Amino acid sequence: MKFHLFSFLLIFSLFACKEEPPIIIDLCENVVCNNGGVCDAGICDCPPEFMGITCDSLAPASAIKINKIYVTSFDDGNWDSAGSNDNSRPDICVQIAGNILPAPLKTDVIQNANHEIEHAFDVDWRIENQENQVFVLNFNLYDDDENESGTSEYMGSQGFFISNYRADKPSEIDFPLGAGGSEIGIRIELEWIFE
Repeated sequence: MKFHLFSFLLIFSLFACKEEPPIIIDLCENVVCNNGGVCDAGICDCPPEFMGITCDSLAPASAIKINKIYVTSFDDGNWDSAGSNDNSRPDICVQIAGNILPAPLKTDVIQNANHEIEHAFDVDWRIENQENQVFVLNFNLYDDDENESGTSEYMGSQGFFISNYRADKPSEIDFPLGAGGSEIGIRIELEWIFE
């Protein structure tokens, strides 16, 4: 009887100690990540331009990079006439300023610019978007020749809020002459930076 009891206990202990396969729980089973987000351990890992629990909110751009500025039109005023009888055209440059810039940025100068054609300025400007500030830029056009007062002549400006374009993230933005009361036409090529 002892032998049978011992055998029973031995067989029972062998089966009782057998490991059960682990239960695998898929933490991402019911998690939906939008806008290209990927679930990792039940949490959405969002692309840089999105945020939120399910990647459904736009993240603020940390910066933009302006690659090119085009002056598409400007008023054919009496530029370059101060102290000159040659009726030459203005020597234009673009200066951008805004509350998010530590100092204005200025392009090179295009000599004798014709108001009937488009003029391109190659730039490489990274503009940081500082938190809690309105992301606004003003493009100011100047005749770089110094007039009688010793300063460049202001020819007009175009201002806009970068944040208005954040949802679409266009690589090119066109601001025609007269839009919003502007005095010049501007087009920019830019990149959106999310870090």
